[in-house]
Amino acid sequence: MEYWLCGAWVAGFLFGIVSIAYNCWKRPSDELSVLRRTISTLARLMFWIVVLATPLAFNAFSLGHPLVRDATTFATKGLGVGSMSWNFGVGRPISVVVFGAALGATASVHPAMRWALVLLLVAQVCLDTLACGQFHLRLECIESGKCLYVPGYDKYGMFLLWARELAALVLDVWALLILGHIFVMHGCATNLYTPRQLSQAHDSLAALNYNFEKFGLLPTAELERRKMDRSI
Repeated sequence: MEYWLCGAWVAGFLFGIVSIAYNCWKRPSDELSVLRRTISTLARLMFWIVVLATPLAFNAFSLGHPLVRDATTFATKGLGVGSMSWNFGVGRPISVVVFGAALGATASVHPAMRWALVLLLVAQVCLDTLACGQFHLRLECIESGKCLYVPGYDKYGMFLLWARELAALVLDVWALLILGHIFVMHGCATNLYTPRQLSQAHDSLAALNYNFEKFGLLPTAELERRKMDRSI
């Protein structure tokens, strides 16, 4: 189990590093264009994090509690009711859907939104790690025949939920790295760029220079040198 968790963390870290490198390498490569691409990457990651949270909400509302006790189970009476556990009830998925969608869409607006998103993602990394371990233990218990299960939470259902937690962990760590890059480029206490600058489709001058260079319309250094030689 530890290997799978470490693999998810490492995969998220590597995906984050590759995304940052790609956003910095892609042309146009001026700072504002890189920041726009980074913000767009964060928005896409938060979209998939929200999408991955919806099955948990559906299971909590329709199937109830998976009979798994963990540190977030705040009531044991009537454990079949999904709301009795934050991690395996409606609390975790609903908070991700509501706050993840809102903060992911407004992370570039104000530093407070970015810091709130950091808190949300760090909490999700902890909760997803806890849930992943619990689902894996429950899956092993069901496969060995030592544990009963409720409909919808058989070994196949548990396997899918365990895989969901691993995928969510990868996205959470990935999004944290992208968000850290936004902090560096856009500011931790104040915004370095105005909303008007960030809302532009592209930087006109950088895009124009890039297209000129791409199609060979900009003079090279060699051509400039030859022109200077002819003028002497």
